[in-house]
Amino acid sequence: MTIGILREFDFYPFTLKIPKDWKKLYLSFSQIGAVLQSGKLDAAPYPYTYLNLLVEGYEPSELSLTLTKGARSLILISKFPIENIDDFTLGLVQGYEPILHCVEPILERMLLGKTFKIRVFPDIFNADAFLIYGDRALRGDFGEYKYVYNLVEGYITVAVWVVRSDLKDDIIPHIGNSLAHWYMDMEGYVLKYAKHKGLDKEILIEHAKGLKFKYGG
Repeated sequence: MTIGILREFDFYPFTLKIPKDWKKLYLSFSQIGAVLQSGKLDAAPYPYTYLNLLVEGYEPSELSLTLTKGARSLILISKFPIENIDDFTLGLVQGYEPILHCVEPILERMLLGKTFKIRVFPDIFNADAFLIYGDRALRGDFGEYKYVYNLVEGYITVAVWVVRSDLKDDIIPHIGNSLAHWYMDMEGYVLKYAKHKGLDKEILIEHAKGLKFKYGG
C-alpha cells in the first residue's frame, strides 16, 4: 500500500500502527489531488473543501480531522495588530492553498472593510500577515510577526481520509487502530513528539485535546 502523508500534518496520529511495509509518500496539501489523479496513492487525507473534486476510483471514509477551539495549528500571524491595518498583503505558504478555503468565513469577518491581497510565497517572508498551519504554527516563535490570532471558531473539518474504493476495508481499519492507540496514551505520544521536534509540551497537549477524529469502522 502507498499512503499519502501531508507535511503539514506531521503531528497527527493516523499512521502510528499501519503495517511496516506500507510506503509513505510525503506531500504538501495542494499536491494530494494531482497524485491521486495519477493513481499513485491508495489512501490519503484529502482537503475537506475539495471533496467535490475527488477523482473517480476513490471514495471518502468516515475518518476525518476536525479542529476545535482548543487546537493551536491554524493561525494568522501579523507584524501589526490586524485592527490597525487597513491595506496589507496576506501571505500564504505554497502548498497551504486548500487551508485558505477552510477559514474563508472567519477571515471575511476578521478583515471586513479592509483592503488586502493574497500572495503565495515559498516560505514566511515579505508580507504583512501570514496564514500558518501545522507544526510550524505550534512553535510559537514567529520573529517579527508578533501578533497571533487563532482562526479556529467552533469546529473546522480540515481533511477527510479518502481511499481507493476496492481497498477501503483493507486500509481504514489500520488507520482506526492507530487512532485507538493514540487515545490510549495520547499524552505519551505528545511528549515524545514534543521532545523530538523541540516543541512546548504544554502547547502541544492543549492542541491535541482540541483535535476530533471521526471513525465509523
